[in-house]
Amino acid sequence: MRGVSPDILNVVEVRERHLSRSADSGGQLKAALSMMLMLTMVSAGLYAAIDTTAGERERGSLEPLMMNPVSSWGFATGKWIAVGTLTMLVVVFSVLSIFPASFLVRNETIRILLQFSSAELIMIILVLLPLGLAVAAAQIAIAINGKSHKEAQARCTALVIAAPLISFAGVFRQGADPLWFKWVPLLAQNQLMRKILNGEVVSVADMAAPVLSCVVITVVALWYVSRKMRTVLM
Repeated sequence: MRGVSPDILNVVEVRERHLSRSADSGGQLKAALSMMLMLTMVSAGLYAAIDTTAGERERGSLEPLMMNPVSSWGFATGKWIAVGTLTMLVVVFSVLSIFPASFLVRNETIRILLQFSSAELIMIILVLLPLGLAVAAAQIAIAINGKSHKEAQARCTALVIAAPLISFAGVFRQGADPLWFKWVPLLAQNQLMRKILNGEVVSVADMAAPVLSCVVITVVALWYVSRKMRTVLM
């Protein structure tokens, strides 16, 4: 009406621009999913490991148990199988819960990112299986030194706190992961799960180093428990 162009009234032009790529948001979600599975695995068999070691020691049922004609290695293996089975059952149910959880998400982008094939979920379980058994053995080895349930819980809490810190070291690292990551528990599994969730192929060679390190931890922890069970009663 006054002969002034309307474009002059817009002194500052504001435009929205998404600086993050779609792959980055998906990577953050997948990293959070990997972290959740790690924390679930570390916490799943914690109280079972404490109850079968320091709990029995506090209740006075460990001494009658050791009077049976079974070797210390047999006792340690039996406790490890019980705790490891519980740990892996919780992990398996947590991984399989991704299927029904994806149907409850209303955001289409997140729902697409949570759509994994059954083969990928099976690979995640296979990756976590050796680590879960190694964690169960390590928790038993730590808890066997506690004279009471509370003392063993305080000792094992350090492992629960250290697990996410180790995993965070791999999540926030920029660039390619170093080769020694493959030999560090939690870091190696986190690396493999990221490959699986990104649709990359995980070969047998990629699984060799993490599995070997978990086997070494399991054997050393069970050997320590078998030696320690005879001395905690003295």
